[in-house]
Amino acid sequence: MDSEKEQFIKFLKTKIENDTVHNYLQKFHSMISGSFKNEIENRYEQNELKQLIVQLSNNENIPVIVNRLDLLSDYIEDSFLHKNRRVAFFLEVMKDNIEKGILTDNKFIITDVYYMIDGGLSYKKALKIHLGLEDKYLPLLEKNQEDLSEKEQKRIKELETASEISKKGTHTMNLIEAHKIIENNLFKNKNLKQEDIEIIIESLYTMGINAKLSKEIRSYLEKEITKKEEPKAKKIILNFSKKEEPSKKLVNDSEYKEIRKEIKKCYVDIISKGLDNVSKEEIMYCAKLMLEIGTDEQEITNFLTYMNPVSENPITRYIEELDRLKYYEQKLGLSDSIKLMDEGFEELFITTNDDYVFWKNTINEELDKCLDKTKNHHSYELQKVRKFSPKNYKTHWLIWVFLSHIFFIFIL
Repeated sequence: MDSEKEQFIKFLKTKIENDTVHNYLQKFHSMISGSFKNEIENRYEQNELKQLIVQLSNNENIPVIVNRLDLLSDYIEDSFLHKNRRVAFFLEVMKDNIEKGILTDNKFIITDVYYMIDGGLSYKKALKIHLGLEDKYLPLLEKNQEDLSEKEQKRIKELETASEISKKGTHTMNLIEAHKIIENNLFKNKNLKQEDIEIIIESLYTMGINAKLSKEIRSYLEKEITKKEEPKAKKIILNFSKKEEPSKKLVNDSEYKEIRKEIKKCYVDIISKGLDNVSKEEIMYCAKLMLEIGTDEQEITNFLTYMNPVSENPITRYIEELDRLKYYEQKLGLSDSIKLMDEGFEELFITTNDDYVFWKNTINEELDKCLDKTKNHHSYELQKVRKFSPKNYKTHWLIWVFLSHIFFIFIL
């Protein structure tokens, strides 16, 4: 996540430099009165985003948490991050908060002026700390306490006092409770269920998380449940214990039994080795045997899908899927997406770090679109199986079939 976090921080800094920061000050107008309002309005608008950058930039030894998760969620949705990474990035920030002690001790530090005021600190004192946090306060946390001057020790005390006051506020209490819910129902939950997801989403709403990101988190978690259920269904499909009727056009009864025995042996070999250690030739060989005895084509494609898990790396996926996508290019209208992915793939080798992230995410998005269009089409896979020739790889069954045909003709 570190490199991705660095890229995201650069994105936020660009927002400041281009003066395109949204005005989040409206949320706090009711708390600001008198002469202070006009004086700090412009400064606060810029510093609100700077504070988010400071919170994200701190190393793990400084217990400053990211408390404005609502603000973070808005910028995540407006960023370069792919939708799957947006969810993961947000949840990783919450994990960081937990690791920095938001649930286990009372030493974590709240730096947001809104939270300080909510806890009871005067606006003037809260603003002083808020505006001087990056230059005057946080650097002191990395120093040896014995080396601090009297003035610096006073600043540390001011920061700790302000943080302690902020923890008395409703907003900090809600933030802690939301992290507790996420930890128990997601991070520590090994058996995620739909009711857990509903509790998680409700806790996100209490923190003011962007509605679009909340929807993406829901979708992501529901897919996680589906993933855990899918392998069980697929294993049933791969069960060859049920006898199929031998195809009279392909093989006779004796050939059918012998080939079916070989399929079982191949399948046991594959499972014992593990999917990561099985060659494509072994998988294709097994599928070819299934085709020889007239196994239903849908079962063969289910077998191939199960035996070829999709890589999470979009570049690897692009390379693995390119031939298949080109096969369906004209039929399913994939030309524009393939052209864009090809262009992006070439750019990856000559681009800057920022552009690399952009092109990688672009390839991922276009690939998802293409795979969604092709998910119910299997003629490519079946064509490969039909054309597959084992050559020197496990050819004894072919020899047996040939000899059995000779014997069968002879006895007739």
